[in-house]
Amino acid sequence: EVRRAVTALADTLARLGHHVEEARPRYGLIGLAFVPRATVGIAEFAARHPEPALLDPRTRSALRTGTRLGGRVVRAARAREVRQHRRIGALFDASGFDVLLTPTTAAPPPRIGRFDDLSAWRTDIAMAAACPYAWPWNVLGWPG
Repeated sequence: EVRRAVTALADTLARLGHHVEEARPRYGLIGLAFVPRATVGIAEFAARHPEPALLDPRTRSALRTGTRLGGRVVRAARAREVRQHRRIGALFDASGFDVLLTPTTAAPPPRIGRFDDLSAWRTDIAMAAACPYAWPWNVLGWPG
């Protein structure tokens, strides 16, 4: 269903006169930078929460992870951003592409409550699987 919708949009763009061709960005191991950056951000934000005990258990788990991954680990993750920007940006620079068409999600929306009983780690895995095309761009700081 998702593939069909993206293909239909690509066909429409082609009929409107756009050059459309399939490409595969070189994402590499971009996910390695995601965990420290995301969890450190959560830890920094949660530290300002007036009642930390009210935070969702998954948020508290991310807070603990972010506290451990701060400092040197998050600095190393951020240092990789320049190389990641260069590698993935080459899709636009070298090839002349000006748009990358991807679905936001890989499947129809999950049912309400689908993630309620999952641990923080299982939730992250499920969310990355549901949105495999969107989160790498957020890691780059280039949200769609």
